[in-house]
Amino acid sequence: FADVWSSLSSASWAHIGFGAVLAQGVYATEALGMRFATGAALPLVPLAALQLSVRWITLAVPSVAGRVGMNAAFLTHFEVPATIAVVQGAVDGLAGFLVEVTLLLTALLLVDLPSTPDVPIRWEVVALAVVGVSVVSALVVWRVRRLREIVVPVVRDAYSMVAEFVRDPRRAAGLLGANLGTRLILGAALWFILVALDAPLSIAGAVVVTVATNLLAGLVPVPGGIGVAEAALTSFLVLAGIDPESAFSAAVVFRLVTFYLPSIGGWFATRWLRRNEYL
Repeated sequence: FADVWSSLSSASWAHIGFGAVLAQGVYATEALGMRFATGAALPLVPLAALQLSVRWITLAVPSVAGRVGMNAAFLTHFEVPATIAVVQGAVDGLAGFLVEVTLLLTALLLVDLPSTPDVPIRWEVVALAVVGVSVVSALVVWRVRRLREIVVPVVRDAYSMVAEFVRDPRRAAGLLGANLGTRLILGAALWFILVALDAPLSIAGAVVVTVATNLLAGLVPVPGGIGVAEAALTSFLVLAGIDPESAFSAAVVFRLVTFYLPSIGGWFATRWLRRNEYL
């Protein structure tokens, strides 16, 4: 942390401030994504407050569980059917996953992905590992009856909702666009923080790093991804050619403006939502 303070003491606080403000735009895109996922005419201000409150809840429980519980409670207030209230999170998550995979594949084709002489990255091995984990997970769910009884109905309902999106291209485009906007905003915010620390990285590289970090941190069921996200982000930045001190400093600042400080605002957002009987 002495290195962090040393890096920040000579940083451009104007760039950090702009990146911090820009990062808050994800609550609008996440609210739009949830609106498109449900297909209901939900008010955007309470929806944005809900996205902020999720940051607070995920300090106590893993992000997926916290988000599903909060969303279900919120949508029940607007008489959204219970099935849609639960499944919309899966649909939104699927859209986000498709956007992230598309961004990474695009980077694989158009951008020189990070690699070092000492630790060369074999991306074909990474791809095979992802496929292998997916297949094993599917087999485990299929063989374990209790898991199958929980997962299969959700997958079936999610499939039905995906079929609805296929029949409604505007809604599908809105959901995918909202998720793309979230990833681009986070990538741009990280880019401004790196510029502030005089640690040059292309904006495309910053987007790839944030997407890869999100995918990796999401695999570990730690509340808020605390520790995991910082370690992953630092590692990817080092692989991208950023020196370790600047990489760790950027990771700390990025997480501070995208998770830790918003979590404080999430406490007030939760109280506001409850006071207005949205939760």
